[in-house]
Amino acid sequence: MIEAEKRKIDKSAVLKNVNIKAKNVTIAKDVNLENVNVEADTFIVGEGTRINGSIFSSHGSVDIGSYTQIKENTLLKAFRHVKVGDQTIIDRGVVIGGLQSEYSQFECGSRCVILHHAYINTARKVFIGDNVCVGGYSMIFTHGSWQNTFRGYPSRFGDVTIKDDVWLNWHVIVMPNVTIGKGSTVGSGSVVTDNLPDYCFAAGVPARILKKDDYPTKMSLNEKDLLARMVLHDFAGYVKGFVGIKSARLSEFGDGLILSSNVGSLLYIKKTEKLDKQNLPLDKQNLPHGTDVLSFRIPELLREELGWIEIDSETKSKKVNRISEEFIMFVRRYGVRIKL
Repeated sequence: MIEAEKRKIDKSAVLKNVNIKAKNVTIAKDVNLENVNVEADTFIVGEGTRINGSIFSSHGSVDIGSYTQIKENTLLKAFRHVKVGDQTIIDRGVVIGGLQSEYSQFECGSRCVILHHAYINTARKVFIGDNVCVGGYSMIFTHGSWQNTFRGYPSRFGDVTIKDDVWLNWHVIVMPNVTIGKGSTVGSGSVVTDNLPDYCFAAGVPARILKKDDYPTKMSLNEKDLLARMVLHDFAGYVKGFVGIKSARLSEFGDGLILSSNVGSLLYIKKTEKLDKQNLPLDKQNLPHGTDVLSFRIPELLREELGWIEIDSETKSKKVNRISEEFIMFVRRYGVRIKL
């Protein structure tokens, strides 16, 4: 059942057992909603998103991005608005809600993961940037009070901001009025009571900064090359033993490695300065048909010629082959989240 004054629902969207009450409803193509309840002024879902067994509530807008997954037994509630970016995963049993006020709002960026049974209180604003992981059973609070404050007991209200590229490990607690800086890591079981700067490692109860200088560790090109080769060897075993692409073969190719198969090939090379039309270690005549290129930086000339994956920017060409698609999913386990 959908009650809306204005609705725009793509014919490819699949809706099963939904109850949506909103003035404006927009559901893009290839969306799948199942067992979803919504009460909001505006409800927007982007292309390719999957939502199952979830409840949304807001007096403002609920805006869910493209290619996002929101799994079973999840609640998202904030008085002013709820916003979730693209390619984000909200796992099973996550609760985003609690005490509401005129300040209540929740915003989460793109390519984030909020793991199962996390709790996020939205009495005030919670802002989560891009590429953030909130570990399972973690808790984020924007208010804390129970005992009568007129008897001298404490109370605390305040927004929480978690900037881009942060990792909250499992069982982390973040208290009200805290900002966690870009690229920082918080160890498991920690309680964050004060602001943390950009690019630090903090842990403990209360959390203290344990590493700040040279965090994360700066890697040379040679160190990155060794890591890339290790990842590719790991990936080759994965596609043969787990995915079942038995034709996959990893071998040396010039200064790099090539993983060839009957569903496409992926060529890794450390340096790309030589990869142009005049100097041809990448001559198409020497490459298997349908080869994509993997490197840290991809020159513009090569982008026009072949499919590609650029590690440093976490980007890719519009089209890649089957092996490259599997690599993009596989390399997430190393924290590399290629923008789709």
